[in-house]
Amino acid sequence: MPWVLRGVSFSVSRGELVAIVGASGAGKSTIALLAAGLYAPTEGIVRLSGRDTQEWTESELAQRVALITQETHVFHDTIRRNLLYANEQATEPDIERACQAARLGPLIASLPDGYDTQVGERGYRLSGGERQRLAVARALLKDAHLVVLDEPTSQLDAETELLIKETTRQLFADKAVLTIAHRLSTILDANRILVLDDGNIAEEGTHDSLMARSDGRYAALYSAQVREA
Repeated sequence: MPWVLRGVSFSVSRGELVAIVGASGAGKSTIALLAAGLYAPTEGIVRLSGRDTQEWTESELAQRVALITQETHVFHDTIRRNLLYANEQATEPDIERACQAARLGPLIASLPDGYDTQVGERGYRLSGGERQRLAVARALLKDAHLVVLDEPTSQLDAETELLIKETTRQLFADKAVLTIAHRLSTILDANRILVLDDGNIAEEGTHDSLMARSDGRYAALYSAQVREA
């Protein structure tokens, strides 16, 4: 079986936002799942807070890592129960603070039963942006060490994408944040950008430093997206 990733090594510190970009199939989502402890590496070690993720129990990892993906899993239950899934011990004030911070307040206020409103199968009563904001609120209730964003805005409209981007950067300022980016406009202020190519890190730097390499992979990816916009 061919390797998905080869020689990939990097760290993400608290207060740092590191972005992974690259063409489809480069291995971006594999990194996200490894970081979240959902995949175990065939070789090498993935560490969380200095400890091999394979030494953590599933419940320990679930409490310390928040994974926000394109498709937020929503249970056929109330908004309250969907939030408590992240932290059963969360109090009413905890829930209210998390929802206000994730900008779910106006939605909750508009619902006839507020937090006790049933969201329907797979959350069909919520828009894509509302489901993503629910995922952000869950992550805040979890108080995770690491937040992993696997292309969470790739299917959203531009306004909601900007909202999620701004909210995430502000609310997780004291977390280690790893984001897998499809739209490069969402990671211009990342502390570091890693450009993945065929399972290897081909380039690393800030947006400005990578754009200065006119013949680089990142500059080509960014220019292509600007032309398509």
